[in-house]
Amino acid sequence: MTRDVSNRPAGPAGESPGEGVLAALGAADRHELFRVLVGEADDLITQVDAEGRLLYVNAASRRVYGIEPGEALGLSAFGFVHPDDVERTRRAFRTWLTHDGGDALRFENRQVGRDGRVTAMVWTVYPLPPGPDGPAGFASIARDVTHRRLAEQALAASETLHRALLDGMLDPVVTIDHLGTVQTASRSVQPVFGYAPDELVGRNINMLMVEPYRGEHDGYLAHYAATGETGILNRTRRFPVQRSDGRIIDVELSVNRVDVPGRHEPLFIGSFRDVTERDRARRAETSILRALAALGESSALLAHEIKNPLTAVNLALRAVADQLGEDHREVLEDLVLRKRQLRQSLSFAKPLNLAVSSCRADTLFHDVVRSLDPLLSRAGVEVGMQVDPETPAFVADPRHIEEVLSNLVLNAAEMMEHGGRVVLSAQPLDDGSVCLAVEDDGPGIPVSLRQTLFKPFVTSKAQGTGLGLPICRRIIEEHGGSLRAVDGCELGGACFRIVLPVAGPVDDGGGEAA
Repeated sequence: MTRDVSNRPAGPAGESPGEGVLAALGAADRHELFRVLVGEADDLITQVDAEGRLLYVNAASRRVYGIEPGEALGLSAFGFVHPDDVERTRRAFRTWLTHDGGDALRFENRQVGRDGRVTAMVWTVYPLPPGPDGPAGFASIARDVTHRRLAEQALAASETLHRALLDGMLDPVVTIDHLGTVQTASRSVQPVFGYAPDELVGRNINMLMVEPYRGEHDGYLAHYAATGETGILNRTRRFPVQRSDGRIIDVELSVNRVDVPGRHEPLFIGSFRDVTERDRARRAETSILRALAALGESSALLAHEIKNPLTAVNLALRAVADQLGEDHREVLEDLVLRKRQLRQSLSFAKPLNLAVSSCRADTLFHDVVRSLDPLLSRAGVEVGMQVDPETPAFVADPRHIEEVLSNLVLNAAEMMEHGGRVVLSAQPLDDGSVCLAVEDDGPGIPVSLRQTLFKPFVTSKAQGTGLGLPICRRIIEEHGGSLRAVDGCELGGACFRIVLPVAGPVDDGGGEAA
């Protein structure tokens, strides 16, 4: 219900209707009105004298100062100011004392209560009329803005972090609005696109595009806004991009939508990756691989053509070996060595074609020792064999495994200048595989060769090719096994361990090699 007061008589000249109402109240009523409006207000209301002593403080002192209003009377208001803000507050106070205008003054500082609680306050200060003895002091209203300042600090920290993350991106990152206008751009746009971030912000992202994408992009955005249909969000696509110098580069682009609270339209964040050099390197690599493949095919054909007459020469040498004298025998041994080096070089170039069958370690060992017996006997090398009776048969190419064992035995013999002992051993392993070992009592493997032992063309022998051990490892790995040198063998020299799966090598299709 609204009461009509338009015809109510005005108070004395110059007195507002509100002042008339206050005048009509009794002292008790005015005191109660003051208590409700001022004494219990949420804002801190104070009155101080010219020295800064508190003459009045309302109930908000409990929250801000941590004490009852009556306890604060007579205390210096500066005693509640944060130590870092005291000097600045005192300077402002001295300035206010000389202020001769009637306007309210604005100020902000932090208050510290007796309980240690810090409150950010924005003050509205009203100078009181001076008395006969000088300035009377000030009446003030202070509003708690702690939560607002904390929110502002959190926002500033978030913006700083966002900018740091954006500037730290190695790949360009650009944010656009629903119209395609660039909102933010990372520093990395400059080395990739040739534009400084400020040159992109505020302009349409299609400035980086080439036709037909440049002319169609605005239509894509409008279509997405109308239908929600898109072919680029949350996936990676390849596009050509035009740099500031006109050069075209290839990029991979990933785009994600961001819905910002309080913003009606979405934003879109695009991450670009320049793949121009990567693609160029891949094309060069593909070209090299094709050339190597052609070279490999030629090498395999050459190896085949050379090995056929080499086999005939080998048979002829064996046929006449027993008919030669001692002088001629040295020539024969040199020919055998050179033939072995040539076979190693050809084997390294030739692809492996495994003809697997069931193999037994003792049979392989006997065949190797029998074929090498003449050379080992003249070198004064004794060969022993130790085969665990539990060692199972395994599937492998016997010719290639004998080649590996022969190479390891001959290497051991060549390292023992005055003869020695070599032991071939075999045993089953707990995982079901078979371990073949070749160890000797020679000088062992030089420390300088341990890291490069299986690298091609690395050798400590004057006339070695450095291909023997790499070929051996390649053969064993083609069988699905491993070959490595180990320490701590019983004979004290070099020791090589071959581990082979019992089931044999597996082809690319998941079956055994045939």
